[in-house]
Amino acid sequence: MSAPSDDKSIGSHTKAGEALLCLLRRNLSELLIKESSAVISFSGGLDSTLIAKLCLEIMPIKGIVAGSSGSNDLINAEKASKILDFEISTVQIYEHNLMSAISQMMTISKSADPILISFEIPIFISMLNTSEETILTGQGADELFGGYAKYAKLVMQEFIEERDRDIDRLFASTVPFEDNLASHIGKKIARPFLSREIQSLARTLRPELIYPAGSNKEIIRDALRQLGLMDISFTSKKAAQYGSGTMNLMRKIAKKKGTDVRGLIEMISEEVG
Repeated sequence: MSAPSDDKSIGSHTKAGEALLCLLRRNLSELLIKESSAVISFSGGLDSTLIAKLCLEIMPIKGIVAGSSGSNDLINAEKASKILDFEISTVQIYEHNLMSAISQMMTISKSADPILISFEIPIFISMLNTSEETILTGQGADELFGGYAKYAKLVMQEFIEERDRDIDRLFASTVPFEDNLASHIGKKIARPFLSREIQSLARTLRPELIYPAGSNKEIIRDALRQLGLMDISFTSKKAAQYGSGTMNLMRKIAKKKGTDVRGLIEMISEEVG
């Protein structure tokens, strides 16, 4: 199957899901041929499960999930891994390794952005705890396919403008930040959803297909249903800092120190210089 040449002609979530599956299969096949050592950052959510399912069609591969005890990501990853018959390793996040990770991230990046740092903690801890060189992530799916809860609160034109800003921010800030961290510890991040072909698909689809009118990321949910993963297609997902439980841990640590999360980041920033 080849992806449609005029993506504006795609008139349903099902057709868009078919096109997405085609492009992801192609992208992952090319990627895995080149990578001798890779692991999937696996939260058991829509994006990472879709990537895992398609990778397993190509070759045996493992996953890794990082989260605090009882967090949504650890629970969802365990459930999804059983459905996929997919081997995962679990990294527990505690106060001590969380604080160590934040210090390392700030030392490497020279950034004291609390939002960016809190969001990236799970993937950074995963990278620190895997021997594989390449980490596959679902990064970009939320921006391209309407995953953020805030989108549902906007009228269509506002959604289009906010999504464009989020995509620009992803490439201007998030991706360089992640790549810098990964490179510093001898790793690299692969982002299948951010291939040029999938970006083109997402940018040229009618906005109505991406706008979260009923549920978010309906195109990705439909792709999962086409793969027989009906139960997974209904999964709800929190942002990484919440799903992994790291934000709760940061708030707990900050409270002990008589401050909030922003204040905690500022304190660590002063410590690392």
